[in-house]
Amino acid sequence: MKFNFAKHILSIVCSVFDAYSSVLILPTEDGQKHYLAASFSLGDSIPQGSVIVPGKGLAGWIIHNRQPLLVDNFDQHQNNLGYYRENADEQIKAFMGFPVPSGGAICVDSKRQYSFSEKDCKILQMFAELVGGIEQPRESETEGDSARYFAELGMIQDLRLQFRRWPEFLRNYLRIIARATRFDYCAFATLQEEGDTYCLESESAPILLSR
Repeated sequence: MKFNFAKHILSIVCSVFDAYSSVLILPTEDGQKHYLAASFSLGDSIPQGSVIVPGKGLAGWIIHNRQPLLVDNFDQHQNNLGYYRENADEQIKAFMGFPVPSGGAICVDSKRQYSFSEKDCKILQMFAELVGGIEQPRESETEGDSARYFAELGMIQDLRLQFRRWPEFLRNYLRIIARATRFDYCAFATLQEEGDTYCLESESAPILLSR
C-alpha cells in the first residue's frame, strides 16, 4: 500500500475517533518482520518505518495474538505502545487496536482516558478490513476518482454523530463503503465464539437478511 494512500486513511481514522495518533503496521513481503507502514499523528514522536516486534508493547501483543485490544486507562509504567520513540507515549491515556486480516494491525491512541468504547472497536475492525483489502490504488485510477473515494470515507465521521445506535450506523456505513468502492453490495459479518460460523450483521442493500 502506498504510504500517502495509507496515511490518508489513517487521518480519517484519527478524525472519526478524535484520536491523537493512528498507525498502520504491516508485515514485510517475506512475512519475517513487521514494520510501521504509515502513521498520522498530532505530534512528531512516531518514527516512520520502525520495526515492530511481535509480543512487545500493546501493538506487538495484537500482532502476536491476532486479537483486538482495548485499553481505556493506559499505564505507561506497566507497558508501552510499541510504536512511539522511547518514553514519548507517557501522555497517552487510552489505546485501541485491531489486527489487519492480511497481517499486521491498525491502532489508535488518545491523551484522554476512556476515549474508546466497545462500539469504537467494532468500527475500527471495519477500517482494519478495509485496509487489509486494499494494497494500493489502481494505476488507472484518476485524481478525481481518489478525491471521490476519500470524500466518501470522510462521511464516516458524520455517521458517528448522526447515528448513535449500532445497527443504524452499520447499515449506513456499508452504503458508504459500497459507493466508495463502486460495488453494488457490501455486507458485514462477525465470527462466532466457536470460530466455525459467521453471523451476517448488516448489509448495504436488503438481499440476504430480507429472507
